[in-house]
Amino acid sequence: MFDELNKLLSVPDKWDPLETKPYTPCIQENLQHWLADEKGRDQFVIRSGLDKEVLWNDARQVKVDPVCKRPFWTESFMQWSPLGSYLATVHRQGAVVWGGTSSFNQLIRYVHPRVLMIMVFLLPVISILIIL
Repeated sequence: MFDELNKLLSVPDKWDPLETKPYTPCIQENLQHWLADEKGRDQFVIRSGLDKEVLWNDARQVKVDPVCKRPFWTESFMQWSPLGSYLATVHRQGAVVWGGTSSFNQLIRYVHPRVLMIMVFLLPVISILIIL
């Protein structure tokens, strides 16, 4: 306790500011790329056995175009964000948010055992992700 007091009393008079680093975004891809699709298609997710895949839906063609396919992508369920920019997958250990143009890279992982539901609220200033 007294060591901490001595440390606070021995603060030097000269203050050196911290070095500021330039901002570099962690996501290099455009997450709204699918909105500018030249054919005006939407993306959807299909779970078939152990495989999960994201596909392009083109109403003018019978065949769908694959975007990304992964085996064992989730243990439970998958859910799109309200604006379609992110795809959330649920696992025993928590939830993972994916995004990107064609590869769906892992953007962030939330550690929360036994996730039952994901709710996303979009407010004018911020977005709130609630994992239950």
